[in-house]
Amino acid sequence: MRTLAFCAFLAVALLNCATPIGLPPRESGATGALVIAITVSPPFSPLGVLDRTCDSVYFVRDSDDVPRPEDYFQSRFRRQNRFYTPDLLPGAYLPAGCSYDVAADLSDINRHAERYGISLPSTSSYTTYFSRTMSEKARVIVQPGKIALMGSFVVDMSLDFDAADEFQQANRQMLTPDLARFGIGSYANMKFLYRGTPRDTEEEATAHERQENFQRGVAADLAGTHWEPMLPVE
Repeated sequence: MRTLAFCAFLAVALLNCATPIGLPPRESGATGALVIAITVSPPFSPLGVLDRTCDSVYFVRDSDDVPRPEDYFQSRFRRQNRFYTPDLLPGAYLPAGCSYDVAADLSDINRHAERYGISLPSTSSYTTYFSRTMSEKARVIVQPGKIALMGSFVVDMSLDFDAADEFQQANRQMLTPDLARFGIGSYANMKFLYRGTPRDTEEEATAHERQENFQRGVAADLAGTHWEPMLPVE
């Protein structure tokens, strides 16, 4: 009986001190964190039936200077479509883009393609860069000991990267300079580049509900962890 009681106590103690998978324990109150929710909608996705989340989201520190490689950061923890980046120095941050991979069994295709000296990768990669308009809407100020909420966004993916704004072009050049625009080369290496714009066809009530769900999801993710005190107080 005592053993069962001790196990129950230990389980509660571990739960109260838990850290979400992927998020390190808080080591310093001098840094902060941010979180964003991203859902992407690939081209030719009627009524959003192909909407999905990403594997990673990229962020850039916002300043008057031209961004340097050290000004870019990648999300380090994801739960559903919510992406967290901890240990950020105080300052302004913008979401820059996101990416995801899709694995496929191409063994049959490659067997035939090998006759022509061609071999396709078994994983295809999809990278989307966000527009300046969207990123400005998500812009946050990270403060020491706090987690900044960027909000929740549905991003439409477009193959027309020639229409990308300067912000998208600069981030693409910094993060994936070897990633070509859509064309034959994209299929050769199975890496595809997209221009991302926020979906603006949602009804106001739907968009408001999505933001509320985002805030509830973040609160649930961090409940009972060392990171919970970082949440903004309403």
